[in-house]
Amino acid sequence: MTGRLSISNTITTIGSSSVDYTQWKSLVIPKSLTTVELVAFNYVEPYDAIYYEGTKEEWNAIDIGRLGNDELTYELIRHYNYDYSS
Repeated sequence: MTGRLSISNTITTIGSSSVDYTQWKSLVIPKSLTTVELVAFNYVEPYDAIYYEGTKEEWNAIDIGRLGNDELTYELIRHYNYDYSS
């Protein structure tokens, strides 16, 4: 597994198959994200940590397609209010 995948803070939607077959140690998700389409994170290696720029309530408001996005829908290691600039 490699370093950290940081999604641009201008992204609002992650489309289907956008992050398929990738191996990252951690994932940084911006507060701007509103939608994750089905199988966007299909066949990814498990993340050690998922960092989200917003609050838990804002995370729960993201429309996450349940199929193929297990890494995002399971209660994994999540860190809320992450400082995206770090």
